[in-house]
Amino acid sequence: MNHRFLTSLRLLSALMALIIGSHGDLSCQNLNDKLMNRPYADLRRWHLGFSVGIHTQDFTFTHNGFTSENGEQWFVEQPAFQPGFCVNGLIDYRLGTYFNLRFTPGMYFGNRDITMREYNSGLNTAKT
Repeated sequence: MNHRFLTSLRLLSALMALIIGSHGDLSCQNLNDKLMNRPYADLRRWHLGFSVGIHTQDFTFTHNGFTSENGEQWFVEQPAFQPGFCVNGLIDYRLGTYFNLRFTPGMYFGNRDITMREYNSGLNTAKT
C-alpha cells in the first residue's frame, strides 16, 4: 500500500477517536450527582448484608500416566456435575466517597461424586 494512504488512514482514525472520546466526555457532564439507591445505607460508614447463590463444583483432573509397582494405572473422573448453594455475609467499610473496603466470608455447600478406574482391569471405586 501507499505510505501516504496509511498515514492519512492513521490520522483519520486518531481524529475519529478524538471526536468519539470528546462526545463521551460531554455526555458525562449531564449526569446528576444524586444517590440512586438508598442513601441511608449507602452513606453509612459500615454496611452489613448477605447474599445467597448457587454454584457448581467443577474441576478437571490431570492424569500424569503414573504406573504403580503392581502395574496399575488409576484414572479419576467426575461423572456428573451437581449444583450446590452458598451463603455469604457482607461487611462493607466506606473509606472515602468512591472507595470502599469489602469483606465477604461465606460457606459453600455441595456434593461431588468421583469415580476411580483402573485402566488395565477395569476395576471401579466410587467415592462420594
